[in-house]
Amino acid sequence: MKVEVKGGSVERAIRQLRRKTDHDGLKERIRELEFYEKPTAKKKRMKAAAQKRQEKLTSEHNRYLVRRPRHKR
Repeated sequence: MKVEVKGGSVERAIRQLRRKTDHDGLKERIRELEFYEKPTAKKKRMKAAAQKRQEKLTSEHNRYLVRRPRHKR
């Protein structure tokens, strides 16, 4: 990965590099490879993340239902 600095500051180049690594998913991959994670721990973490996503979707859906006006016929 390469970041060119033309008349700019080093801080700006660091911010650009950080943005690029975040966008590519490189930071997450490095964190994964830093320590060994047991398969059961990985499965548990993934399941917890899936449940959190599902709860978020459910709460957003319920919030929509509460705001929606009910018309009686």
